[in-house]
Amino acid sequence: MKTTDLIGLYSKHPNVLRMRDFFAQSEDKTLHLNGLTGSSATLVLAALSHDQRQSRLIILAEREEAAYFHNDLAHLLGEEHVFFFPSSYKRAIRMQQLDQDNLLLRTEVLNKLATRNAKPLIVTYP
Repeated sequence: MKTTDLIGLYSKHPNVLRMRDFFAQSEDKTLHLNGLTGSSATLVLAALSHDQRQSRLIILAEREEAAYFHNDLAHLLGEEHVFFFPSSYKRAIRMQQLDQDNLLLRTEVLNKLATRNAKPLIVTYP
């Protein structure tokens, strides 16, 4: 089974259709997904985003979870649509030490947002 087939199956699920209607009512919506295991949350988001290109901000609890989610989503939808927005700093303990690689990733996201008609999916963490 191809990833597009799997996304297609999720796209037809009644709950995904309800979420799609929820987002269609207004552009400023917040949705919390609970009770999903493994990569099912990624598949739900891929199903929501596959045919509807809208900017979305996905906030996960911690860096590692966000990195895995970003990787799964980029594999499903393509790296040109999915971006990772990490902290500017190397570690939470050493807030003074900037991470140059993370700064480049953040700049890439900001440049994409500044591009007209860009509808990126941005994955981050608090």
